[in-house]
Amino acid sequence: MPMRPSHALRLAALGVATASLTGGALLSTAPESAAAPPSSYAVKGIDTSHHNHDATGQPIDWKRVAQKNAFTFLKATQGARYQDPWFARDFKAVSATSLLRAPYHFFDPKGTGDGAAQADHFVRTARAAGYSGTKAGELPPVLDVESVWVNGKEVCPKALRAGQLDVFLKRMKAAFKVTPIVYTRASFVNGCMAGKGQVFKDYPLWLARYGSGSREPQSVPGAGSWTFWQYTETERVPGVPGAKNTVGKADRNVYRGTLAQLRVLANLDGTPAPPRPGTSWPTVKSGQRGVDVTTVQLLLTARGHAVKADGVYGTGTVAKVKAFQKAQHLPTDGIVGPQTWTRLVTTLKPGTKGTAVTALQHQLTANGHTVKTDGVYGPATTTKVKAFQTAHRLTADGIAGTNTWAALVRGGGGGGTPGGGAKLSDAQAAAKLKAAGISRVSSGNCTDRNRKNCTSLEGIRVGTVDGVIALKKKSGCKITVTGGTETNHAGGTYSHWNGYKVDISRTSCVTSYIQGHATKHHKRGDGAWVWRVTSGGKTVVDYADERWANHWDITYY
Repeated sequence: MPMRPSHALRLAALGVATASLTGGALLSTAPESAAAPPSSYAVKGIDTSHHNHDATGQPIDWKRVAQKNAFTFLKATQGARYQDPWFARDFKAVSATSLLRAPYHFFDPKGTGDGAAQADHFVRTARAAGYSGTKAGELPPVLDVESVWVNGKEVCPKALRAGQLDVFLKRMKAAFKVTPIVYTRASFVNGCMAGKGQVFKDYPLWLARYGSGSREPQSVPGAGSWTFWQYTETERVPGVPGAKNTVGKADRNVYRGTLAQLRVLANLDGTPAPPRPGTSWPTVKSGQRGVDVTTVQLLLTARGHAVKADGVYGTGTVAKVKAFQKAQHLPTDGIVGPQTWTRLVTTLKPGTKGTAVTALQHQLTANGHTVKTDGVYGPATTTKVKAFQTAHRLTADGIAGTNTWAALVRGGGGGGTPGGGAKLSDAQAAAKLKAAGISRVSSGNCTDRNRKNCTSLEGIRVGTVDGVIALKKKSGCKITVTGGTETNHAGGTYSHWNGYKVDISRTSCVTSYIQGHATKHHKRGDGAWVWRVTSGGKTVVDYADERWANHWDITYY
C-alpha cells in the first residue's frame, strides 16, 4: 500500500518488528499463521497508486492487466486533502475492462476528530471519478488503516482513535449504500490500537502478509480473518510500466472465494459471497469417530502435523490439533471448532494431489457423491464436486473452496457422538431414501420413534442412510426399510436408537448380494449369523441375518 518505502514495508510484513510502541514507532509485528499458499487461490488482483506510475510517468495498460487479474483497488485519497494524481485516469481506464474495481482511502489523521472530514473528502473524490458503489463491476470501497511515515520512521498515527474510524466507516457506508472493506494487519491493531480491533468486526478484511511459503495473515483481534490477502508488493505484473521498458511491479492479492462470489460482491451475477470465517462449522472433539474426524486428520497431515487417519479422535489427534492451534495462535483446546476449521481447510482445484484431496473425497462419499479416495483431484472428483455444489445451490465451478468445505462437513459424516455421523431428521432421511427409490414400512403405519410398532428415521446418521442407498445402487435390489431408530431394539453404542442400525426386508435379491459380497464372520448370541465387510483392517458394515423376523439387521460403523 502507499506512503511506505518498499523495503521497510516488506520488513514490517515479514515480522521484523513487534507489537510494542516506543515513542510512537511501531517496532515489531505479531507472528503470522500457516495456510494454503497464495498460489492455491484462483482469484487474483492488484492494487495501485501513483507509485506504480512514478518510475516512468506512463499509464498502466489496464486491458493487459485484466488478462491475468480479476480485480483491482485504486488509491483515491489520503487524509483530508490529498488526492492521488492518477486515480481519476486509472479508474476511468479500469472501468472499460473486465476488472472488478474499487477506490481506497489511506487513513492519515492530523487531529483526533477528522474522521468525518476524511470520509467526506474520499466520497467527493470517488464520486467525481464516476464511482457509486452500486454499479456493475464496482466492489465496495476500502479504508486503509496502517502505520505512517514520519521523519523516515514507520510510526502509529498519533491522532488515531477508534471513534474516528467508526465515523469514517459509517459515513462511507451511508454514502455508497454498501459495507466497506478494511485494509489493515494484526500487528498494527496490536501495536497502535492496543489490540482492540472490534471497530472492524462488521467489515470484510483485506490483510497483508508478504514473503514466501504458505503463511497467511494473522487474524485481527476482535475482528477475524481475511477475505482478501495482499501477499506481495513486488510481483511483476504485465501491463504495469517499469523502468527501461520492463514489466513493472505491483502489490498482488488473492480473494478467499470463487470468481462468481466476487462478482456478486461487485454487483454482478453469481452466488452469495463466502461466509465470514467462523460460521456454520461443526464441532469435532475427543471421543468422536467418523468421516469428519478422518477429514481433520488428513487436513492436519496436509498442514504438516501428520497423524494416522483412522477416524478416531484419540489422544494422538488431540495432541496434533493442539500443536496446529498453537502454531496458528488459536486457543489450544484440542477441539476443532469454527476457527480451527477455517485454518485447516484449503481451496482445492482440479490437478491438485495430496491428503487434503483425500479428505475432500471422503467427504464427498459421505455426502452421497461416491468417489475413489486416491488423493488425486481428477475428472471424477471434479464431477462429484460440481454435483455436490449444484445440489447445495453453490457455484458449480468444481473448485472446493470455503463454502464447499463448510457445506460438506455440515452435512456429511459428522462426529457428534462416539462412532460419529451427522444426524438427520425423519423428514430429511425419508427424502433422501425416497429420492434413491427406497421405501419404508411399519406395522403401525407411523414414524414416532417412541412407539415400537413405528419405523422412525429421526436421528439416523447420514452414514447409515448413505450406506443403505449405496447398497441399493450396488445390488440393484429393491430395498424396503422395516426398522430404524424407534424404541424396543437392543441398546448399546452402535444401536438403532443411536442411528447406526437399520432393518431392511430379507428378499432373495438382497440376501444373495450380501452373502456374495461380505464374509460370514460369527454367530450372535440370538442365533443370527453376521456377515462382515472390512476395509483396512477395520469393520465397515455388519449384516446380521435375522431370518425369523424376515429382515437383515445392518450396522454401519
